[in-house]
Amino acid sequence: MNLQITRRQQANATMHRQAGSRQCSALRSLSAGLSSIRSFLLPAVLLAVTTPGIRAQDAQTPPTLTAHDVYTPSFQALFTLFILAVLLESGLAIIFNWKLFISTFDAKATKPLIAVLVASLFVFRYKLDIVTRLVNIYTNAGYPINFAGKFLTALVIAGGSAGVNRLLQALGFRSVQTESQPPPRVPPAVAWISVTLKRVKAEGMVNVLARPDGNFSLIGTISGPGLANPLLRFFFQDRARFPGSGGHTLVPGTWAIQLEGVDRNGAVIQSRLWGPYAIAAGTIIDIELTL
Repeated sequence: MNLQITRRQQANATMHRQAGSRQCSALRSLSAGLSSIRSFLLPAVLLAVTTPGIRAQDAQTPPTLTAHDVYTPSFQALFTLFILAVLLESGLAIIFNWKLFISTFDAKATKPLIAVLVASLFVFRYKLDIVTRLVNIYTNAGYPINFAGKFLTALVIAGGSAGVNRLLQALGFRSVQTESQPPPRVPPAVAWISVTLKRVKAEGMVNVLARPDGNFSLIGTISGPGLANPLLRFFFQDRARFPGSGGHTLVPGTWAIQLEGVDRNGAVIQSRLWGPYAIAAGTIIDIELTL
């Protein structure tokens, strides 16, 4: 009887020890889980608390030359300039390529002026001052929109997409590309000559005559009345000039130039003789003759 009681007590003790062990294991698992949750939640809470302050500080502090994000607003400003320059070029191309514009105006004199005027109207109308914006980015200043910044912005836009592209290349936003070939010059084996008519008695068409030796030969004609005002000559095509632009090619040698036409009575008249002169290769000569 006593033996049975003893065995029963031992079994109960064993059961108590197993239950206690299971409780300790559960407590250890719960403690480990809470520790993992704390290790995850604590950084998240700290990040949530500190992020608004960091964002507010970044919003209050504009980028400077030493800031890490100075290139982002700079690129945005320059890209805006590039887009506006492309739009201006596309809008003015239809005018600059118009036959009436080409035959009436001097392209090199009028294109830049028209581009600056149109760009200035656009910039001042919409109050675009990208140059001052860039200055504020780089100097940590707060300059307001001003006339100088808007005018310089208009000049950059009028310079075209090629000019803005050079800015992007200089600042490292785009890779540097090979420069295009320069415009053609007078070939070293020939000479260029132009003749301008100062019309006094001549009526209608005037012939441009040239001779290297012997008899004169016809090299061109002049039909326009000509422009007396030098300022008008600068902006408009001079119809009293041969050729209309550039120069007429001559082989190096001894040349004489003369104009021939008719007066109001139909009588043949001639200008004074220019030359003969020895013209060397690569020479550019502009002649003005009265008829």
